[in-house]
Amino acid sequence: MQDYDGRQLVTHTGGVNGFVTLTAFVPEEQLGIVVLTNTDANAFYQALFYQDLDAYLKRRYQDYHGLFFAQYREQEAADKAQREIDLAQVARRNAPTLDLKSYAGTYAHPVYGDMEVKLEKGKLNAYFSHHPGLIGRLQPKEGNTFLCTYSDRTFGVHPMPFTADGKTVISVSVKVNDFLEFDPYVFVKKS
Repeated sequence: MQDYDGRQLVTHTGGVNGFVTLTAFVPEEQLGIVVLTNTDANAFYQALFYQDLDAYLKRRYQDYHGLFFAQYREQEAADKAQREIDLAQVARRNAPTLDLKSYAGTYAHPVYGDMEVKLEKGKLNAYFSHHPGLIGRLQPKEGNTFLCTYSDRTFGVHPMPFTADGKTVISVSVKVNDFLEFDPYVFVKKS
């Protein structure tokens, strides 16, 4: 809920791989707007929503497409710079803090189920119970942090920091691309 040009605006977005939606209501105008798109990696749906809302409210034209696209490009450049830093750290071939076997095991999250980290041919791979076929390939980055490259590019490439108490691994924080999920999820080691 927010104020928009002196009116109450109620919005909610949602989506999954391949589409994103926005539903909005302006009660005092008896207006509802729904935007359905077959895209998930940009803010087109938001630009379209604000374009339609402003037209209905007879507000002065603003180039929302240009605004959101500029923000997208800025974020894309920041992500690319971070990716280059991450890849440079991996290229240094730093040894992880613990032996690779210490990170292997089953981890659990109350919503996302189990994640199994397996040591296979000298490398760690993560498998997700709720995403059959998805593999996270882990490369040592620094300390207890690995760079996770998902087999489905939609999920991205992100640091995966493990938390340890001495030589015992306790948990791992899992992140995917923001347009899939903004928040990282902590999986706790079961075995």
